[in-house]
Amino acid sequence: MLKKRITGGLLLTALLSFQTTLFAETKATPSGVAGIVSLSPGCPGPQRKDQDCTKPVVGKVVELLDHKGKVVGKATTGDDGKFAINAKHGKYSLKVNVEAMYPKCPNVDVTIKRHAMTESNIACDSGMR
Repeated sequence: MLKKRITGGLLLTALLSFQTTLFAETKATPSGVAGIVSLSPGCPGPQRKDQDCTKPVVGKVVELLDHKGKVVGKATTGDDGKFAINAKHGKYSLKVNVEAMYPKCPNVDVTIKRHAMTESNIACDSGMR
């Protein structure tokens, strides 16, 4: 009888340990969206084929909007134009807040998958020709 209790106790402990580990790994894996906001063209005048005239959009707020247009998350772009927003899985839209007519940044639809960071880059038009 004592052997059955010990075996049963060890089995229960192992199962609880496995569930706790599984839950911790799932909870620790974030879901959301990350990407780069870029500006193009970023060079005046004629551009050569080999010339990179794309520049990062720095210090702008990127908002994550739900299907009703409600802001559910936001982040500010870094010096490299990168941003990241943690959010639940689902369908959203990304919007870059700009104060002037230019740059023009399109809203970008994004589908966030469960327990994964989805990459979504936003290409803005500088208005420079």
